Amino acid sequence: GKRVPPAPPKAPPAEPARPAMYGIGLKVADYPPHSILEVNDLRDEKGRSIKGATRKGDILEAINDVSVHDLSIEQLELFVFGPKDTTVSLLMVSQSTGSPYHVNALRHIPISFALGISLTLKRPFQVQRVDELLDAQNNNVNHLVEAGDIVEAFNGMSVAELAIRPVHDIIFGPIDSIVNLTLRSVRTNSTYELAVKRHLPAVSWQRWEEYGGMTQDAGSSVVSSGIENAAENEGAEGGNVIGFGNDDVTGEFI
Repeated sequence: GKRVPPAPPKAPPAEPARPAMYGIGLKVADYPPHSILEVNDLRDEKGRSIKGATRKGDILEAINDVSVHDLSIEQLELFVFGPKDTTVSLLMVSQSTGSPYHVNALRHIPISFALGISLTLKRPFQVQRVDELLDAQNNNVNHLVEAGDIVEAFNGMSVAELAIRPVHDIIFGPIDSIVNLTLRSVRTNSTYELAVKRHLPAVSWQRWEEYGGMTQDAGSSVVSSGIENAAENEGAEGGNVIGFGNDDVTGEFI
């Protein structure tokens, strides 16, 4: 009888995308104690503004009864971000009186997510830094990309003929969305394909961009010229990355 050729191996299934995430409209300090730097757009469960419910300088101590006192900002974000129109309970401590008080805040601000990669803002769109690239199965694929490699296309669209804003169009997008990149290797000049996931909250990406990478200590940052407000310069929409500035205390919009 005829021999049946073996079926090609199936690609492992992609990890399911997490549901869209929303924040609450506060800016808090990156490092403990997580003091309030700005009350941006805090709302109650009915969507009414409660900007007066907390004050700049007060300390965020716990979220949904979980202490955030010793948490990094990345860990803290995971407790805050969640489905649209759900509420989160914040335990605050007043700076002036030292008294604790609770605020119930609505999750209503859409959070963009990002690839863990940095690109130049001008053509050719070159990889500046590879921070944390994940494929659809959540495997780290940093080793497949080198700084200097050039993005030639994404999701089948050539960047040559499009008016591309690299941060807004390529790096940022819905949570856990997959981006198919075509890159040209700076070393071999050959092109290669890569499917990577937008798994990082855009606010974390923005902070890494300001500090020059995820692994560097924030205190010794040397900001490359013109990059620190990349998303602002491109007019990022949705209010989720607008207003990043360089305060004395660095903070995060949650």
